[in-house]
Amino acid sequence: MEPNSNFETYLKQIAARLTAKEFANALDLCREMKARLYASAPVNPVMLGWQRYYHFLCLVKLDKDDEALDLFLEKEPQPYILDHTQSSFMTSVSAELACARKDAVLTMKLSRLAWAMSFHTQDLILRIQKAQNACIYFERLEMNRLNFGFARFLTGFGRSNEVPVLYLQGLECLAANYRQSASLTIAAILLNSAPHVAEMLENPP
Repeated sequence: MEPNSNFETYLKQIAARLTAKEFANALDLCREMKARLYASAPVNPVMLGWQRYYHFLCLVKLDKDDEALDLFLEKEPQPYILDHTQSSFMTSVSAELACARKDAVLTMKLSRLAWAMSFHTQDLILRIQKAQNACIYFERLEMNRLNFGFARFLTGFGRSNEVPVLYLQGLECLAANYRQSASLTIAAILLNSAPHVAEMLENPP
């Protein structure tokens, strides 16, 4: 088994290459590190987690979107550990990559997961951004009928916290949903929102 210090050196070198925007060199180091990790049993799960994170980041920086998404989805033969920040970042980016691949089911799955993960922090802005991102993805996919939970969160958060722009964003997303789904539930929400929207227009913040 190789000492951890060898792999820590790899991580420092990869981080330095990324900082210098030498993404191809960083990717080569990532692949070399993985080969050495697997040649050194047992595989250190913390080091493997860092290797996967940097590998994913390198692929994204090089615009190798399909490879990055495939890496995120593949089952690693050995266990690895990612911290919450790493896992959240990879999940969120992969949701966007799934959208670019026009995979609506995977986009929904990863958007929900990224959004759920945002509730494990105290960062409300992050939580809002994940809901907004999901609505944007479904707009791009021309599948606004899938945005209900995210749009409803925006309207609820916007109204209860007196943030009109979020409330109106949510209503706009629900309206786009209704144009596809003709949902009676959404129709009722939109109709019931009319007095509140009128009041906002009469008394702007």
